[in-house]
Amino acid sequence: MFLKHYIRRTRRNLAAMWLLGAALVVPLDGQQSLASDVADFDPVCNVRGSSAKLAFLIGNSDYGIDSGRDALANPAKDIASLCSSFADLDYSVIGVSDVKSSASQSILSLLQREAANVDTVVIYYAGHGFEYSGANFLVPVDAPTYSSKALLQTDFMPLDQLLQAVGSVSEFTLVFLDACRTRDHVVTIPDEGGPDGAITALGFQQFEFDNQAVIFASQKGAVAYDSLSPSGPDTSPFAAAISQALLVPGLPLNEYFGNVTEYVRQNTKSFSSGQQKPFYYSGFGNVKHYLHEPKSLDTGNAVEAQLITEDQISNLFPASKVALEDGSALLTKALSKYDSVRWLATAATGNAFAQYVVGGMYHYGIGVEVDFEQAEKWLRMSAAQDYATGLTALAYFLQKSDADDAQGLLHAEINQLYEKASTMNYPKAQSHLGFALWNGTLGITDKDRAKSLFTAASENGHAYATFADAYYGDNRAFAMARLRSFAAAGREDGNNWICELFYLENRVEDAVDDCRIAAEAGFAGARAIYAEAYRYAWGVEANSKEARFWGRLALSQFDLAPNKRLRLESFISAR
Repeated sequence: MFLKHYIRRTRRNLAAMWLLGAALVVPLDGQQSLASDVADFDPVCNVRGSSAKLAFLIGNSDYGIDSGRDALANPAKDIASLCSSFADLDYSVIGVSDVKSSASQSILSLLQREAANVDTVVIYYAGHGFEYSGANFLVPVDAPTYSSKALLQTDFMPLDQLLQAVGSVSEFTLVFLDACRTRDHVVTIPDEGGPDGAITALGFQQFEFDNQAVIFASQKGAVAYDSLSPSGPDTSPFAAAISQALLVPGLPLNEYFGNVTEYVRQNTKSFSSGQQKPFYYSGFGNVKHYLHEPKSLDTGNAVEAQLITEDQISNLFPASKVALEDGSALLTKALSKYDSVRWLATAATGNAFAQYVVGGMYHYGIGVEVDFEQAEKWLRMSAAQDYATGLTALAYFLQKSDADDAQGLLHAEINQLYEKASTMNYPKAQSHLGFALWNGTLGITDKDRAKSLFTAASENGHAYATFADAYYGDNRAFAMARLRSFAAAGREDGNNWICELFYLENRVEDAVDDCRIAAEAGFAGARAIYAEAYRYAWGVEANSKEARFWGRLALSQFDLAPNKRLRLESFISAR
């Protein structure tokens, strides 16, 4: 990951951008082109959609021997593939490849003009890039190998200029940066060093914006793979993940990012250079935004839909993983593999897991529009089969969907559902019931029973329950050792709950590395704690910029606890 996390939304005058070199022209059948002047740039794709969304795609492959940089096999292929994916969702799409560094405002002016006509702008860049002296630069295919401070902005493309132009007219901008595909030093500056620092291809700094989000292909210090397959060129893992996640309607950005991350990590875990882990930063605040809007489910199509077999379900969702994995992540994975119509058709045959999936879809609005009546219907059908996942999901739905009515008889039903699933040794139910009994949220307080449930769920591998067992239970050392074993096995939820535990014990300095790992993995609570660590020098040197960076990351997430949100808002707004 090469670019500095520093993007300031302004309304300054447009800066110079690039003229385009020769590119393959791939118009999509049956779709109108954008304005005729787009064709002057010889685009890879040029599609006019009817939605208020624009995708602008840049892929630099042909750096060539004369550039002094490695040519990249797949950026041009990546944008051709992404063009189809976005066009299928009725985006207007402009895709260009092998951009040259000749100064011109034409393409930038075009982008700003098109952005002014839509609500959402998606920008994807694949190619070389670097960070220097607090600025991020994309590398045109003919950019010089040697430059100077004075010429950087004409030899290369400052990323913030691109984003300023779009951010000044667009309600929301999402940027995918699929760069840093080699560790090569992409440019040399004779006057490099001193107070401006060194050239780095792996910059990682701050953003300052309100209406933009950025998804990086890899984390700090890591290379983003150019190919999904180590044995040959196709598309990058990141580009493939972007397309795959677009297939699922109704994913808020946080869930969309989780889908992209999971796909990339799973498809690179066997690579010799290590697993690739994307990174996401949002400045859009605690507001839902969708790349693929939720939609109504056409139940008529389910009659003829191909059913999902028991073997397909069990292979994709082993019971041991279902018992531990977050519900929304399970649903996203389910809908990434099979569409909502097939899940509905399979649920109608009586498959308890499919009924749970359909109920969850309607509950969370993933894949379909939210419909609590339908959610309860399908979850009750799943629970009626004494299916532990269905029992637990129904209890949670009743608890969360109408909190004002969660009294009396409803409390009793929720308790019964959790109890039944707990007797099946189902860790999610044990954890939920333990929390309710400890805090009395369902009308009954029984701390001894809660501790026994936390211990049971911990023995079954549940990370939160292990944290609760350490914090509330009678054997902290044993529970702590179990959390450490989760973390050692690569489970970042283990790092997350170690961070949370030490935070409650006012000892963050002893777990700051766990907080960093969990924060980089996307846990909202850990990001908030890591922000405070930088503010108060808990195990790290005090750094107000880092504190603000991680604090804003945490505030952009929906699942941040209210008490942490208040603490962050108090010092971030006081800046």
